[in-house]
Amino acid sequence: MGHPDVNPATREHVARLARQHQYRPNAFARAMRAGRFKSIGLLLSTESARSSFPSRLFDGIYAELADAGMRLTLSKLADATLASAGAMPQLLEELCVDGLLINYTHSFPAKMEDLIRQYVLPSVWINSRHNADCVYPDDCDAGWQATEALLGQGHRRIAYVASVNQTHYSTGERLRGYRAAMTQAGLRPTVFSVEGDTLITDERARFCRSLLSQPDRPTACVSYGLDDAMTLLCMGKDLGLSVPRDLSLVTFGDTASGGAGVVMTTALVPEHAVGQRAAEMLIAKIEAPEIPLDPSVIAYTIKRGGTVAPPAM
Repeated sequence: MGHPDVNPATREHVARLARQHQYRPNAFARAMRAGRFKSIGLLLSTESARSSFPSRLFDGIYAELADAGMRLTLSKLADATLASAGAMPQLLEELCVDGLLINYTHSFPAKMEDLIRQYVLPSVWINSRHNADCVYPDDCDAGWQATEALLGQGHRRIAYVASVNQTHYSTGERLRGYRAAMTQAGLRPTVFSVEGDTLITDERARFCRSLLSQPDRPTACVSYGLDDAMTLLCMGKDLGLSVPRDLSLVTFGDTASGGAGVVMTTALVPEHAVGQRAAEMLIAKIEAPEIPLDPSVIAYTIKRGGTVAPPAM
């Protein structure tokens, strides 16, 4: 039909018959002939905590695939399946996809990465650090930027607050960036973090109140996430502290969220850019699956809110 040698009148006649008989081209047969499905799979864990999938990440992936004329297929698999030999090649075959985006951020099965390498599967990891074929936000630099936003306002007693203890790389990297900025400024890092699992709401409140009740309390805090930032804000108000006059706050998150009448100064996770870059890398990887691609690290941006000001004390 699309061949240039086909008479236009013949082409229109065939198209009219196809519409009359509700003919639909067999995409699967076409893919089998071409050896490509023009589709990629997005692999998620059945445990949602290990496969955060915000809408902007999807938008970034979709934008890149749409430009390339490709489709996206979503699949969730249990750990046992992901760790079994032959599961990945079978997955590609059953999903009718040319490669995989793996949005499996931490605590993935030990054999999973080895199997992908062994079968030379075209795949790119999202929000997970590996030696190659991965895209992730630069959390260390974000920790640095968040701290610099406070140092630039004249703060010197800046604490890092985290009521989580996860195995995801961002936990350590945000802290590392904070420590580096404080050390370069000739200041002593003050880290207020938990030893065990994530704190529940009441525990987090006591945790934050304890920090803000100290005689030499910090004038500013960098918090790992919004839950910590909001708890610091609320506990500060309970103790008679005004944000940002008495206490400045910078956090990390998907959006610059508001609460208690104030919008947080936030290091914004670059979800759209991560998704777009991951899809771009996978398209290249499908063409040459045996060639490792260098990790791609995406920068954060700081969205200024109403929680940062020069110290009053």
